[in-house]
Amino acid sequence: MRRMAGSDRRTTIKVVLVAGLMLAVVLGLLVRPESLRRGPLPERGRVRYVYDGDTVAVDGLGKVRLVGIDAMDGYNERRAREQAGRHGLELVEVKKWAKEGTRFAKETLENKTVGLEYGPELYDDYGRVLAYVELEDGSDFDLLMIRKGLAAAYRKFPHPRRQSYLEAEQEACRGKVGMWQDARNPP
Repeated sequence: MRRMAGSDRRTTIKVVLVAGLMLAVVLGLLVRPESLRRGPLPERGRVRYVYDGDTVAVDGLGKVRLVGIDAMDGYNERRAREQAGRHGLELVEVKKWAKEGTRFAKETLENKTVGLEYGPELYDDYGRVLAYVELEDGSDFDLLMIRKGLAAAYRKFPHPRRQSYLEAEQEACRGKVGMWQDARNPP
């Protein structure tokens, strides 16, 4: 049996490593977070952290993206610029309303137990759970963010509460509530 030369051995090792990496990537794309979760998702949970106006961390679930709203983004420059253009806001105004939305969400949700009603899709492309958040009194926190002008109604995907969210956004816009007092491109 012929013995492999050093360069042949290195080439074989590289091919095996690349094939293994490709297999890992393919498996990573095929295995969705919902396939890893066992049992039903909880109907209630404690908000342990607020990332921003539309993303929180809930005990036992991890990151939860609120369904149907788009709060201003204070961290992602690309998203903030998109929001500025869409709503006719200056970048500094987007950041101001992002900060205000995050502050309100922290005051209202952090360390509180909330109800969770899951959206038509359970997970977004980033692996976050998609849910409506309900306060202890049963009110819809997502809708409250829109009414306070701290988030826009999310238009990209349909969801069961979409029409009421769009109507609340129109009302907040007409009343120049929250970010709508600065917006030059009303919805």
